[in-house]
Amino acid sequence: MYGLPQSGSLGHDLLNQRLNAEGYFQSKIVPGLWKHEVRPIQFVLVVDDFGIKYIGNEDLDHLVQSIKKHYDVTVDREGKEYLKIELDWDYKNRRVHLSMKPYLEKALRQFDNLVPTQRRDSPYPHVEPKYGAKQQFADYDTPKRVGKNEQTHVQKVTEKFNYYARAVDPTMLTPISALAAQQSKPTENTMQRTQHFLDYAATQEPAVTTYRA
Repeated sequence: MYGLPQSGSLGHDLLNQRLNAEGYFQSKIVPGLWKHEVRPIQFVLVVDDFGIKYIGNEDLDHLVQSIKKHYDVTVDREGKEYLKIELDWDYKNRRVHLSMKPYLEKALRQFDNLVPTQRRDSPYPHVEPKYGAKQQFADYDTPKRVGKNEQTHVQKVTEKFNYYARAVDPTMLTPISALAAQQSKPTENTMQRTQHFLDYAATQEPAVTTYRA
C-alpha cells in the first residue's frame, strides 16, 4: 500500500474502522471532529495528529491505548504544538496564543530570502492615489511574461505561506490571493510583488493569534 495514490484514503478508512470499534465516531456536522459514545472526550484528527479535549486521565488513557493497539503513539500532555502551530496556554486568563515562528523561518530559508535593510510594512504594493485628480485609474499589468521557473517560484511561495496565513497571520491572506490569481500568467510585476511579499514576511515580527474562551 505504501506509495500508492490511494494509500492515504485506505489508511484513513482503516483508522476510522478501528476507532469506531472502540466507541468513537465522527461528527456528522463537523468533519474531523470525533466524540465517544459515553466518555466526555473529543478530538480533532488531521492525518495522524490528534488534538484532544478531555476531562479525566482515564478517558485520555482509553483513547491512547485504543490507538496503541495498532500504531506507535507519542503523547504530548502539555499540548505545546499541533500541526506545526505552537500553542502557548494561559489557563488563568482563559487564553491560548498561536504562533509559527520556526515554520516562518524555514519558509524564508527555503526561498533564500535575505532580510532587506528597509522594513516592509505592507504585504503588497499599493497604487498611490493621485491627489487633486478628479478620477483615480486602476493600475493595469502590461509588462512581459516570465518563464516557467519564475512561475513555479510564485506557486511555491503562495502554497507555502497560505497555511501560515490561515493559521496565524490573516494580514497575508489578501496578497496571497492576489498572487495566486496571477500565477497562471505571471509577469515581471508579479515577480516584484512576490519579492515585496517575502520582504514583508522577513521584516515583520512573527505573528501571534490569541483566542479567548
